[in-house]
Amino acid sequence: MRRRKHNFRFHLGILGALTAVPFILAGAVLAVLYVNSERAATEHDLVNTAKDLSSSIDREITGGLSTLRTLAYAQSLAQGDLAAFYQHASRVAGMFPGSLVGLRRPDGRQLLNTARAWGEPLSQTKDTVLNASDEAALRTMQPVISDLYTGASTGQRYVMLNVPVMYEGAAHFLNIAIPPETFLRLIQQSSAVSQDWLVILIDRNHRVIARTRDHENFVGRSASDGFIQKLTGTEGVVSSTTLDGAPVIDGYYKSPLSGWTVITAMPVSAVNQSVRQAAIAVGAAGALGLICSLLFAVLYSRYVTPPIWRLRDNALALSRRERVASFNTGIVELNAVSETLASASASLIRDEETKSQMIKELNHRVKNSLATVLSIARQSATKADDFTAFFETFSGRLVALSQAHDALSEGEWVEADMAELVQRVCVSVSGPGRIAAKGPPVPLYPRAALTIGMVLHELYTNAAKYGALTQPEGSVAIEWSVQPHAPGGATVTAQWAEQGGPPVTAPERKSFGTRFIEESIRHELKGTATFDFRAEGLIFRCEFPLRQQGLAAGAKAPADTRA
Repeated sequence: MRRRKHNFRFHLGILGALTAVPFILAGAVLAVLYVNSERAATEHDLVNTAKDLSSSIDREITGGLSTLRTLAYAQSLAQGDLAAFYQHASRVAGMFPGSLVGLRRPDGRQLLNTARAWGEPLSQTKDTVLNASDEAALRTMQPVISDLYTGASTGQRYVMLNVPVMYEGAAHFLNIAIPPETFLRLIQQSSAVSQDWLVILIDRNHRVIARTRDHENFVGRSASDGFIQKLTGTEGVVSSTTLDGAPVIDGYYKSPLSGWTVITAMPVSAVNQSVRQAAIAVGAAGALGLICSLLFAVLYSRYVTPPIWRLRDNALALSRRERVASFNTGIVELNAVSETLASASASLIRDEETKSQMIKELNHRVKNSLATVLSIARQSATKADDFTAFFETFSGRLVALSQAHDALSEGEWVEADMAELVQRVCVSVSGPGRIAAKGPPVPLYPRAALTIGMVLHELYTNAAKYGALTQPEGSVAIEWSVQPHAPGGATVTAQWAEQGGPPVTAPERKSFGTRFIEESIRHELKGTATFDFRAEGLIFRCEFPLRQQGLAAGAKAPADTRA
């Protein structure tokens, strides 16, 4: 398909628009993250507020139970003087505004009720909620907290704290009836409740005890079955619709004391408001950014376009083999193009010479590599008892040689860093925490890199077969340093120290690996190597000339590599 042609100014405008897109997307992502964060924080606040309110209600209930227990030990009750006990109970009821204190038989007949004057006839309790409360208290002989019920004497709604007591040798029930408005006041006095929140307290039968909005019309009404099914567990967050039809996000907490559930509800519209605000902010910022990008693109094109046309003229002149002079475009990349056009003819002449030199260098490196592999094969074969042993030793040394080659390849076969070599040959193949390596950057020339790679492989193989790395707690510490002002030039000093392995004893004669290491350091690197066979672990030290300029003491921070 043939592409349409557009000038550079058009493309800069497209680039400016595309540049603004990631920022718009980033703004949208941040807005979404912000909204989600705000929603999570809101849900957290809803649940925590429900917990706090439940704790306040539990404290009120606990205070009422404590008061009833104290009242149960009144001397007048023990002596059967109900008239005096009535006066005492009336004072207790006055401590809880709107509440009443009563004493009932197990069959529901009331002996006294502070809602009625002493001596007035009292009705028999037949409410199923109270009967269930009496049965539970009689069965356990423990205080029981009832759900919402309607009082027989007053016709008002209450919840009852029911305490079993012994009177005249039989179990009776001493109770205090608390109106729902008491709990409503507790909720309304809480500073944690926001003005736009709705707080609802429901009992075990899922009936409303208190509601911060329109309490009088909703108290005693049952929550919907669909909503109740969502209240799984002690606490959580759900979405629902209130009894008056408002969609909300609910945080709830179920009291382990009373079994009542406190529900804190926030209107969904309040949550959506933050979404709308974030969307408006992102849209406005995106539109402004897009307009600015297009405007800047048009202005900048007036600066960039003339040098591009001049470069085109130079390219045409070069095609006619005319002399081309470089010029300053004001842009680094375009300057490079101008300089490239000016030097294009000289580059053509140098191409053939470069190709010939690369072939010679490749031939030289291939010969050196083949000679090294042949030497490794010869040395491995002299000590191998069978083909399997030879293959294991030979392949391991080839891998070490390959790792050294990789490190040199990264340095374009000019040098390889000591830390990189230790990492490839030892640290990367050991288990976590087994080998610790530390030392400054040391640029090794190719022969030194290959030799040190082989020496590290021999030491690691010995440690893995016979030394510290055979034990789970064994470890190896590799350290190296450079003496830049040593006699004869800069010198590298390295140490291999094992610990945590089996006890070490000095061998009666040098092994092939020991001789290989010593001879490699001495012949290949013109250095020295020593082995210290300590009981707690082998310590190997070597020293060899750096033969490489460019390393100054303290020029770089030490490299610290740990497996």
